Amino acid sequence: MFSNIINKSSDEDNDKVKVEFYTDSPLVVCDINRFSIIILEYKGTIEVNFDETKSSDFNILFLCPGEIFRIKDYKSVTVVSFDEMSPLKKVCGFDYAYGNIDKIFPLTNQNYKGIKEQIKKLNTLITEKHLEWNKKVFPVIEEIFKRSPTYSDNPNNNQLPLVYSFVSSVHEHYTMYHQISYYANLLEITSKGITEKFYKEGLLNPHSFVKNRILVEVKRQLIYTDKSIKIICFDVGFNDPAYFSRFFKKNVGMTMKEFRVKYNAKFN
Repeated sequence: MFSNIINKSSDEDNDKVKVEFYTDSPLVVCDINRFSIIILEYKGTIEVNFDETKSSDFNILFLCPGEIFRIKDYKSVTVVSFDEMSPLKKVCGFDYAYGNIDKIFPLTNQNYKGIKEQIKKLNTLITEKHLEWNKKVFPVIEEIFKRSPTYSDNPNNNQLPLVYSFVSSVHEHYTMYHQISYYANLLEITSKGITEKFYKEGLLNPHSFVKNRILVEVKRQLIYTDKSIKIICFDVGFNDPAYFSRFFKKNVGMTMKEFRVKYNAKFN
């Protein structure tokens, strides 16, 4: 049984930043309104966006609102989260972290300890409700980003900023816009230009990225809400429930009803 589940932010919670600590108990992090930074001490198999992946001894994960992290056995997990409307989105390193296609990154022991120290500072600032809260918190969050491989392992590359901007834009607009042409217009480039830049970086093609982001949200709603398939269809920007059903079965290999029955017990 997964006893610790963050499924959505409370309407009563007005904190700009939250720091939460977990040990031992099976955990699901799934916040529909907040960006999350997850610091994980565990080497083994974890699940991110319903896919199993391997973790190193020390890890950092960056989840956009609605993305999902699930783990059973671990030594410690720290979750730092902030509202999707937070000015922290302007902090140096944000785009490198949340505009990345990958979700989990290994940390050196030194960077892990350094990030944990920054989280201690952050927790103190939150507890004390410092008068210059923003001025104090921003540098701490920025230092966490700078100690992550997403920041330090990205050389100056004129291809990457566009990839980050595309990924960030998809996370923000995927429930309304599914066509690459929309994001191309947003970024003032052609659809072919986006595809070519993804190809040069050896990345999943942009069409597949948009499709996968939609499927993660559909799966999240199937498992963590009691919404009807028709409502979920409209929530993720489809107008035809029959086409939506075919889209899901083609890409997942089972119907939405079958998926909900099969995985409800596993993920709850």
